[in-house]
Parts: sequence; C-alpha cells; structure tokens
Amino acid sequence: MVYLLFYTACLAHGLLQNDDESQQCLTEVAGMCTGDALHCLFALIMQHCDDLQHSLNLLGILMPSDTDVYNYGLFLLNKKLSNVGTLLSIFPNMPHILNDWAIIDKNPFISEQLSYNRINKLRLAEYQIPQLNAEQKAAYDSILDSVYV
Repeated sequence: MVYLLFYTACLAHGLLQNDDESQQCLTEVAGMCTGDALHCLFALIMQHCDDLQHSLNLLGILMPSDTDVYNYGLFLLNKKLSNVGTLLSIFPNMPHILNDWAIIDKNPFISEQLSYNRINKLRLAEYQIPQLNAEQKAAYDSILDSVYV
C-alpha cells in the first residue's frame, strides 16, 4: 500500500496514534479561558493539527479539501457546543457550517459515497498507476480494455 502522506503511513504502521490531544487541550482550558482566548486556541489547533483530516480519512473521505477540513472542524465545534446547550449559529461572527456532516459522521458508508470526487480520484489514479508492478499493470490494462470496448 502506498500512502500519499508520511503522517498517514506512520499511522497505518502504528508509529503514531491519534490521542485526541487537541480535544483534551480544549477541554482542559475551557473553564479558565475567555471566549476570545478559546477562539484563538481553536484557530491554532485547526491551523497546525491534522487530526481533522485523519478523522475525515477514517470516515471514507480520503483526500479532503481544506474547505472540507475547516467545515468538519466547525461541525465538531458545533457538536461540542450543543452538548453544553448552545450552537455555533448563536454567535454572530462565527462562520456557518456548509455541509451536512451529521449524516457522514454517523454512517461511514454514506460518507464514502458522498465524498466521491472525480478530480481527486483522477489525481489519485495518476499518482498510483505508475507505481503498479508489471502483473498489476497487465490486470489494470485488461480491465480497462474490457470496459472501453
């Protein structure tokens, strides 16, 4: 298996683990920081951590765009806020969630189908096809020949 990111390869081989460090950080400081400080911390976490991308990968979205990662982060933030009786939409200067992540978050099979992006799949194929060995390439060509007759 070839991984597009060094980080994903390390995760797959058990060299790293997703320990929800960013979530722990926000939980620990929530009671002692002002709202502005929490917003700044959240922005730093979103900017420098790729736990969101990893989470989307686990949901079947293998090559999420920066917009997907950002919006999924907003969805998760909104989910946390709803646990304490409020919503992101109550805060006037906060961005709105663009996707219906609740469906994807609950059912990974739906997320896989909804995340199908032809351009991303083409890029992935262009990256992976040259890495096929001779036997794999022969099988690939045979399949394509049977489809495009």
